[in-house]
Amino acid sequence: MSALRPAHAPALPPHGRSWPLPLITTPRDTRLYRICRLAHPDPAYFGRGPRARFDAPDASYGVCYLGTTLACAFLETVPHDRRIDPRLSIPTLMRDDLAQRYAAVACAKAPLRLAHLANNGLAQLAIDQRHTGGDDYELSGAWSFAIYNHAAQPHGIFYPSRHHNGLYCVALFDRAAPLLMFRQWGILGDPATPDLFVQLADMLRRFHISLM
Repeated sequence: MSALRPAHAPALPPHGRSWPLPLITTPRDTRLYRICRLAHPDPAYFGRGPRARFDAPDASYGVCYLGTTLACAFLETVPHDRRIDPRLSIPTLMRDDLAQRYAAVACAKAPLRLAHLANNGLAQLAIDQRHTGGDDYELSGAWSFAIYNHAAQPHGIFYPSRHHNGLYCVALFDRAAPLLMFRQWGILGDPATPDLFVQLADMLRRFHISLM
């Protein structure tokens, strides 16, 4: 039986700068989470790509990717794969890879206005999760460019995690940088940061991830 695909191509962004854009506003002091490699000690990184999903197609602005929860940032960033050991029936994570990463927290000093590319926002824009979780980064980049240049001047994009449909990511444009205060939290798997250590252990159990 052949696989069925959507009958229509994914929608491109509208022309102009004043089309209806669904927005949500996060409160001041909202915390966002980021996981970085130890080789990159500054978590306040707004990459100009284009390499990641919502990077500027022409490198005209920077984008920083965060999770609304630590679990979201973990799933989006740390590789876990059954293919590491095909004998195992659960995803596997290498301890050495874990120890090369740290968690960071970004605290918003003011409300953040975000384009709502999740839940009702998808339907309002007549788009689907190919835009937020598919492999066509040119499509996602085109929407990012249109949203960045929209008259509403949003601070970024709110969208669902590719790995978990109940968790949400935020891609912040560099115009949001002055509104954020970043701090390193701790190295993943290091008991020297007890609260992070406990949360990581809980996540490994929650997602049935084995350490090797």
